[in-house]
Amino acid sequence: MIDVIPLSACHTEQYGTISVTSLLSFNNYFDPRNAAFGSLLVFNDYRVPPAAGFKMHPHHNCEQLFFVVEGTQKCVDTLNNSLVLKPVTVQRVTAGTGYARETANYGNSMLRFMSVRFQPRCLHTHPYHEMRTFSPSLMADHLLNVVSGRAESPSKGLPLPFDVDADVYLASLEQTPLEHFVPAGSKTFIYVVSGRIRMDRQILQPGDHVRVSGPETVSLAAAPRAWLIVIDMR
Repeated sequence: MIDVIPLSACHTEQYGTISVTSLLSFNNYFDPRNAAFGSLLVFNDYRVPPAAGFKMHPHHNCEQLFFVVEGTQKCVDTLNNSLVLKPVTVQRVTAGTGYARETANYGNSMLRFMSVRFQPRCLHTHPYHEMRTFSPSLMADHLLNVVSGRAESPSKGLPLPFDVDADVYLASLEQTPLEHFVPAGSKTFIYVVSGRIRMDRQILQPGDHVRVSGPETVSLAAAPRAWLIVIDMR
């Protein structure tokens, strides 16, 4: 089964000057029919103007991924990290028994980043953090596996590990179409970060996303170029 959800069907909310689009139930937005997709619990797309951000706030018992798309993000947390995240940086955090983080736009232009949360395989684990910035050339017309539940921890290269039965990919499509097979019993979540995608006979715009329950084969082609986040869940 393949469900295409346009940006217009998603919930967008303002927190002062900060805009967030939630693809699944989050905070003030709750829809019991849209509370999760497989192990994926939260997928938020944030736009943060200069000097704005979020004060220290807690997290626990989830696996978190943060993707910076545009601008520069400063992150300070109770794991003794003081980090600057730039495009295309991926940060993964095992929240486990709990930690807190504070983030802000660290530049003079709009900051755009994705915050993604998963249900972990194990609860109450020790909080842990890793991050890496990837070269855009590695994702050119290719699904680059950036985070995986099958990777070693601590990581010894690509991809970054996390405690979820899932694989997360980044792709920048321009010339070569992709075919992606989703086996029976698995789910795949595809998000159009920017550009346009032709999927079979449909055109997907920025902010649109696709939810696939296998067995299915999805054909993706840039129209004319696009950046995607693809999440395979077993």
